[in-house]
Amino acid sequence: MEVLLSPIMNSIPHDEKEGAMSLLHSFYSWGQAFVILATTFLLFVLGKRNWQIIMLLWIILPLADFFLFLSSPIPSPIPEEERTEGKKVFWHPYFILAFIAITFGGASELTITGWISAFLEAAVKIPKVAGDSFGVSFFAIMMGLGRLLYGLNSNRINLNKFMILGSLLTCISYLVIAVSPIPFISLVFCALCGFGVSLLWPGNLVLASNKFPKAGTWIFAVLAAGGDIGASVGPWLVGFITDKALAYFKGAQETFALKLGMSAGVVFSLLCFATLCVMYGMDKKHKT
Repeated sequence: MEVLLSPIMNSIPHDEKEGAMSLLHSFYSWGQAFVILATTFLLFVLGKRNWQIIMLLWIILPLADFFLFLSSPIPSPIPEEERTEGKKVFWHPYFILAFIAITFGGASELTITGWISAFLEAAVKIPKVAGDSFGVSFFAIMMGLGRLLYGLNSNRINLNKFMILGSLLTCISYLVIAVSPIPFISLVFCALCGFGVSLLWPGNLVLASNKFPKAGTWIFAVLAAGGDIGASVGPWLVGFITDKALAYFKGAQETFALKLGMSAGVVFSLLCFATLCVMYGMDKKHKT
């Protein structure tokens, strides 16, 4: 759905498409926070044994989307004769960098999303309900706020710089999460990490679509695939490092192993930061 919604939003005539794209993706964050809090509440009310009922209740959302899509007007795509040739875009250095940046951005975002609950429970000794309610939902809320902030002020904020600073904040957040012995500090930086990653996915979509305005909708699908690769590899790598640390360091505590695993996020965000800096230099050089 994200692969379809992003080009639909981008094709709507609007003076501030960057802000509109950011606002669109902010609703992913609000939905994530809502689902986490609602599911936690329902588990408390109905009990863990009735989790199937909760899953059945969530069928309402995609069913509502089905009827909304039936009645939604779809903008016309770019005519074939006006499109930029696919291979010229695909092998362009800027597009390759955008693919790399969104891959590491996806890894930075989904690694903490997938592991924050287990990490806060095992390594920081925060109960699971509190970890889900405060850790994961605060992360989602801060991510939504970052997207909302840019969406409402896109004409005054430089997207490239916002993303570069965001990736740097993400790197610092992962580092603090991995080494801090104080639970409250770890919780705060989990939330700040959400703000840092807020534009690493939608921002790259905007940068690429602005660079290649007549490439067609396929670039959104390819870039989303890059983000999905990062979203798959990132959480897997944390689990892999954690398992290897437990096996290699005999008698090592799960806390140490998890912190070592979470430090992989520092590498993802740092590589994203470096890639975005190169892209910013290319944009600046092109404008001058």
